[in-house]
Amino acid sequence: MKDIDLTIMSDLQLAEYKQGCREDNPRAVLVEKEFERRARLEQHKLDLILIGKQVQWMKFSAILGVVAALVGAIIGAYLAVKMPEFLKKQPQQKSESQLEQRTVSPPSVHQKIIIEKSLEDSASQQPPKKMINHLTTGSTRPCKATSG
Repeated sequence: MKDIDLTIMSDLQLAEYKQGCREDNPRAVLVEKEFERRARLEQHKLDLILIGKQVQWMKFSAILGVVAALVGAIIGAYLAVKMPEFLKKQPQQKSESQLEQRTVSPPSVHQKIIIEKSLEDSASQQPPKKMINHLTTGSTRPCKATSG
């Protein structure tokens, strides 16, 4: 049996060599492995090209990001210097949203506790009186002092 170098054969010669062998023959297995090796080498070449292109685009993106950051910093510095001058020149007008009245929200639990404590403190300083806190009882009556 001759040793034939499969790596120097062309694809056509390799296919013809495989055709002359049965599938369970060791030569056929070697030919199949050679085809797989060639496919992996071709894929490797394509991967290297792709990686090179990706590196180029990553460098471009990094440079673009740095340029954008510098432009943003320059614009920000310019506006920081020029904007106060611009605001001083314009008469100050209040917008409608600034003139609207703010609604008062009901007291929170924390505020209720503070109110209760202040009522207890004031009750302990004065003659004993029973205090009714409408915030905690849910009553609509205002707080009033009753003799106790």
